[in-house]
Amino acid sequence: MKNENIGKMVASILNNDKDEFSDSFSAEMRDRLASNVSDNTLDVSKNIFHSNEEEKIEEAKNAPTEYTLRTPADAKKFLNAALNSGISKRNISVKGKVVTVSKLTRDMAEIIQLLAKDMVK
Repeated sequence: MKNENIGKMVASILNNDKDEFSDSFSAEMRDRLASNVSDNTLDVSKNIFHSNEEEKIEEAKNAPTEYTLRTPADAKKFLNAALNSGISKRNISVKGKVVTVSKLTRDMAEIIQLLAKDMVK
């Protein structure tokens, strides 16, 4: 207990007991450090869980997006550029001039939009 160690430190000062003060001080520091490490671990765990949950929700909300390009050749160029930018093959498909993209994170969706900007009709 925090108060117990502090009480022992005060008592040891009054009794001029350096060894008891040192032991009580060390115990108090160990308790405080352990408490802070535990609190930080809990905070980090909550943040990791919460951010993963938000990312999954964002991906679930993201409906498939279709881009109609000028030619089938442009669609293939767009596909290659998207694959090179890191999008998974299972998240993109091409049928003629139409490219369908689905299940993207917000950052990846922005990249795809920038790629499509000049190539879409």
